[in-house]
Amino acid sequence: MYTDGRIDPLQLMIDAVRSRPTCMVNVITREPKPKAEWHAEAIRILKANIKPALFYCNSLHTKLYILESEPLLCAMLGSPNLTAGGNTENIELALEVRGLSLVRKDEISGTLCDLVEYAHTLLSDEAVTVAP
Repeated sequence: MYTDGRIDPLQLMIDAVRSRPTCMVNVITREPKPKAEWHAEAIRILKANIKPALFYCNSLHTKLYILESEPLLCAMLGSPNLTAGGNTENIELALEVRGLSLVRKDEISGTLCDLVEYAHTLLSDEAVTVAP
């Protein structure tokens, strides 16, 4: 929790996943650089608490967060990191799309489908490697 009482976004994700033990989490991120202790710490926290499938893609820059939790589907595409700075200090920009189905029945559900399909194709890209 932040000193002003707000909850860390990483902690919110951990709490949500813990409440749904069948939830699967895939994380594609850059490999932490030696001086990026905050990045290594975020990965350590995720590994210790929710045991995600973790992948590295060093050419990745944008952020795409997808939550599939019946009946809600939510995708956020943009610049925010799941860090204190990304949540409170930086000026960030993101597009959030919410829907109730991965069936292409309107423009919003079609956009959600496109984002989920894109995330799945990233996993098969040769630039993406399974993290240790």
